[in-house]
Parts: sequence; C-alpha cells; structure tokens
Amino acid sequence: MRPASQALRRASTRGRVPAWIPAGILVVALVWLLSEIGAGVGASGVIEIDPRSSQLEARASFADPRWNDLLRVEISRIAPFSPHDQDGIARVAALVAGQPFVAAVGEPRVLWPDGVDVPVRLRRPAACVRQGNEFLHVAEDGIILPGRWPTPTWSEIAPGREGFLPVIGPNDGAFDMARAGDRLTQPRHVDALAVALSMRGALDADDFRLLGPPLVDATNARVASVDNPGVVIQLERRRTLWFGRAPGSGAIGERPVEHKWADVHKAALLLRGLDAASVPASAHDWSLLDVRWDTSDITWRDAPATDADGNGKGSAAEHGTSAQTSGEGGKPGTMSLPKKPH
Repeated sequence: MRPASQALRRASTRGRVPAWIPAGILVVALVWLLSEIGAGVGASGVIEIDPRSSQLEARASFADPRWNDLLRVEISRIAPFSPHDQDGIARVAALVAGQPFVAAVGEPRVLWPDGVDVPVRLRRPAACVRQGNEFLHVAEDGIILPGRWPTPTWSEIAPGREGFLPVIGPNDGAFDMARAGDRLTQPRHVDALAVALSMRGALDADDFRLLGPPLVDATNARVASVDNPGVVIQLERRRTLWFGRAPGSGAIGERPVEHKWADVHKAALLLRGLDAASVPASAHDWSLLDVRWDTSDITWRDAPATDADGNGKGSAAEHGTSAQTSGEGGKPGTMSLPKKPH
C-alpha cells in the first residue's frame, strides 16, 4: 500500500487518476482476514473476527489506496466479535455504509472461520472543487469524496473514454472548509454539477485535451436571459463558453443541451494544431463561444491567447476565479462547422 504522498506524486501534471474511477467499479469487497489462520482463537478456543485486519479488496478494479487506510482506522475501533454475533456484523456493515466514498452496501456474510465480506458500491467522481491549492473530488450525487489532488483530474469517463473532472466554480473559497462527506447544497453548485455530468457524457477525450480543464460557474444559471449568459465555463487560454441554463432546468425555450455540446465539439476541433510549428489552415483560435442560440455565436481571436503569466497556458480551473468575457479584441461570427464524427 503506497502512502498518499506517493499517490499524489505519481499523478501526472494534470492529476491523472489510476483506473479506480471508471464506471467499471460497481462492486468491491471489504474482507477482514487475520494475519494467521487461527489468530482469532483465544485461550477459550472461541473464534473471533478482528476488525483491525480490515482490507479493501477490489474485485472489479482498483480503489484509491487512501480509502483503504481510512477504513482501517475507522473499523479498528470496533472490538473483535464472534462470527455468530449478528449485531457485530451489522455494526461493521453500518460503519462501511457511512463512509463518504461508499454509495451502498449489500448483505454482509461471514467468511469462515474468521472473516466478513461486505459487498459495496463505490461512488464515482464526476467533478472536483478547489480547496486552497488542491482539489477534492465530488461524486455524481454531490457528495465530496476523501483524498486531495494537486490539479484538476484526468480520468476515465466510461470504458474507452477519458476526460477532465470539471471544476465547480467560481473558485471563491466556498469549499475552503468543506470536508469529505459534505454534500453540495447551494443552487449554483448543484447546477454546476449538472453541467459537469452533462459535459462528461457529451464530450470525448480529444475535446477535453483541446479545451483543457473546465471551470463551471453556474452562479447565474437560474436567471439566464438574453443579456445574462447564465452558466459561464472558463477554459484554458482565456477561452470562455456561455451555456445558458443548466441541463435539466426545464426552462421553456431553452436550446437542447445536446445541440449545445455539439457546437462545443465543433469549436474544439478548430483548436487542433494551434501549437504546431506549421499551423494547419483548418485551425482557428477563438475567445468566446455562445451556444445558447440555434446558431452559436463565436468570437474569433487573431492573436495567440496568453494567461496572466504571459505563457499562454494558464487555466482558470487551476489558477483563478471565473469571469465573464466579451471576447474583446476579436471578431464575432457564427458556427458553421463539420458535424461531429460518429
């Protein structure tokens, strides 16, 4: 079991997560095994289950090794109990069910002579929030998960598909006191999570690589109008996306969300090759994309974008707070691009 510090150092510059995030994780098992056969047999010859020997055993995929450590600490507080003690087994199952990263537990069963198996379903990260200079993962149901990461995380979305975990903005310190197990409650954060889930379901790995880690500010999602862009998504190199209302809002007249993401994909394709020595003719940089309308508006940028440090590689998700931009210095246009390939 490698310590948390090693787990962080092994992450890439974008916080790549091992294969413990993908949808393939549905069932793992918590198994309490003694270090030696018969170690739970006391002087009276009575077999006991010793929770201090707990282990998170992944049967379908890997789990964050730090979760194993958390379980060991929590379960070690339960005194050894007999495999015939149904109350003792129930206490273990209840404690496991209470862990922030556990979505549900199945029926526990005794592994004779001295073990207990508790099937569990893990929560799956869908977004992240900034806390100081690090990031905490947020599950699909809005629960903050244990374990810090140095940058917005790149992970599997589904088997064969990868992408960033979008950052729930606007990076205003709202999560500085957040703890694992807390649930997102503010409407702006709930709406931002809905955008993150929709984004990770619609875009592919190439889209995320081209756009960079997104910062989703849904502060004005519920008051979006012609003059108010609603959800604002900040991307790398000061590119901005105006999205309107959050998916699932039920707003009358709102453009279908799949049409919005289709235009985001088209705009991402324009960024291919911008960093190459010989920029292809198809490449075209932009500063603002407004996908709220039937025909998306785009603001072109003639000069290379730069961040606050002047290196052109800054990310609002990593370094700053979100801010609405008008695409100053560019030329407005409309989207008329190839369809997303199947």
